[in-house]
Amino acid sequence: MQFRVFLIGELTLSNLLDWLITLTLGGILCFNIWQLGGVRAETQLMTAWMCGGLLLLHGLWFAMSAREGVYMLQRSALLLVPFVAYALVQWLLLSPVPWEARRDFIVILEGFIVFWVAVHNLRKREQVWLLLAIICFFGALMIMPAFNQSMRRPDWSPAIVNPMDGRSYGVKLSAAFAGKAAGSMGSPAAFAGLMLLIISPLLVGAFGRRLNPPVRFFCFFLALLAMYALVLTQSLPAILAMTCGLLMCPFLLATRPKWKLYSFLCALLVPVAGIGYLYFTQSGFKDSLVGLLDGTVSDPRPVLWLVGIKNFLADPILGQGMSAYAWFFELHRPAGFNYNPLYAHNAYVNFISDFGLIGVVCAAPVVWMVVRSCRALAAQPQFVLLEHPNKRKVSPHRRMFLTATLMALFAFAVQLFFEFNLRVPALLFIAAIYLAIMVKCQPADVYKFKAGPLTGLLCLGTALVATVFLLSISSQYLLAQAYGFESERLLEKMADNLRERQTPDPILAEDTLIIARRAVESDPDNPRLLTDLARAFLSQSYVYPSRHAEFGALAEEQIRQALDISPDYMEAWIALGTAKWMQGDYAGSGEAYRRATEIAPNSPVAWYHLSAYLNIDPDTRAQALEAIERVLELNPDDPTAQSMRMKILIP
Repeated sequence: MQFRVFLIGELTLSNLLDWLITLTLGGILCFNIWQLGGVRAETQLMTAWMCGGLLLLHGLWFAMSAREGVYMLQRSALLLVPFVAYALVQWLLLSPVPWEARRDFIVILEGFIVFWVAVHNLRKREQVWLLLAIICFFGALMIMPAFNQSMRRPDWSPAIVNPMDGRSYGVKLSAAFAGKAAGSMGSPAAFAGLMLLIISPLLVGAFGRRLNPPVRFFCFFLALLAMYALVLTQSLPAILAMTCGLLMCPFLLATRPKWKLYSFLCALLVPVAGIGYLYFTQSGFKDSLVGLLDGTVSDPRPVLWLVGIKNFLADPILGQGMSAYAWFFELHRPAGFNYNPLYAHNAYVNFISDFGLIGVVCAAPVVWMVVRSCRALAAQPQFVLLEHPNKRKVSPHRRMFLTATLMALFAFAVQLFFEFNLRVPALLFIAAIYLAIMVKCQPADVYKFKAGPLTGLLCLGTALVATVFLLSISSQYLLAQAYGFESERLLEKMADNLRERQTPDPILAEDTLIIARRAVESDPDNPRLLTDLARAFLSQSYVYPSRHAEFGALAEEQIRQALDISPDYMEAWIALGTAKWMQGDYAGSGEAYRRATEIAPNSPVAWYHLSAYLNIDPDTRAQALEAIERVLELNPDDPTAQSMRMKILIP
């Protein structure tokens, strides 16, 4: 005799594991949403362990999930295995920056794990409802801090949990985001992506004839708040994406012709009202909008897209390599373009730039799943009659699930033409779960193989091996990344103190050096971390001026290792020039600075260091003036370059 519990069902170990896995998925999503979208290395380190635990639970469940003597494996879950394998090859063999590609591969692998587990373990509609409720309502909770940022405290951000010492620390938002809603996601674009992923499910809950009236009203209220919060991000691409999602409502939610017309008009009215509100209440938005329309303000995105397209055309089959966009940007940096982008601000251009046509083919099953979902939605009846005394008509569960996820992913896909939100773990995980829900709403397509003790052990052993693999490639690496980001923050703090002419702090300098050393010890083959350690050695000379030659030699040792790994690393050549200078090797210093300008001919930073070197010799002062003029040509508003020009003209 089996006992049944309301909503949960049978009290069997397999079913209880199912629910525990569902709650674990929800916990991973909530944690990443709260922790700046999961982009920080500390958060990713904890997420890797959570995903490892999720894999073990899934393996245990799979070993116990045999039905009628057979195990069932979802074919759709296997369709993304080639892309994950290709990403692994990119990291290990093809990417010119494997130390950066490793981080992207970890996020891709975690996203695949979330998708795989959701496809197999969301076996009941109650579990799907629960997971959608967790995503929507926890996402809606982030609206409150977004209001706080846009109206009271523009620099607010959640405390980041640091697993290295068990404490939390705050991260100030960029000054460029002042007055814009970012919620707990760290940037307005990522927060807008979160809102796009919850607005559609909330609207389906509100207008789909399934839920109770109070719940439907509450969903509508939250949807309105989410739309308002998205408008407060002041992101025109996000507003455009929201409009595209809302324009699907007349076709998927409205049933009568007049309601289709009303919903179509409302879909057009919402963005007009939002842009009008920002135009009359936010002076910065008004200036930017007017500047874009009259041409006085330029959007940097087209430049970034053009670089991505050039990267793709340079190697259309394999791409330039995973995570290589920022690395190759210096080769195509236009004169006067002084942003330092990590991505192309277009997920599709960035994808073909990194992965090439082979990556497109490997990722094509995602499009196939979406097309199948559209066909499954078209086959769903508009209403079904409940076997209930009231005999009321309601929307089928599958129709509501497919409508909610398709609308959300369509709006999110539109935003990806302007942003790189698939690089935000929280948003990638939500998109993976929505894709898994779409797959679950399609006719079942499974592989069956005979169950037995050895087969069960094989399933559990596979999960264990996958967990060990994930943790082995992520733990030390992400720990090094966390130390690296902290050392860079401290180096920037020391630079700020010097610019403000404060007395050098020996404790701060020592802490910077200790943390930079820990980063290199955890990941000794990362040229960025090696260069950061060299910079930490160089910064010691401000505290101990009499030992500048010693610190220069120590820095050069680290830089040589970095250049052995990546000979065209501009930052390393600049640091080498400074290390040579401190040791009195002025000829070697000049060669290093000139090499930096050859690698990055349109980088004002490289030309500034060269001008400073040339200015020490009166015979090369004319060349120094040419170099600083080049800096001002590239960045006319640089006050440091203007000051250097005055020093050259008036020795």
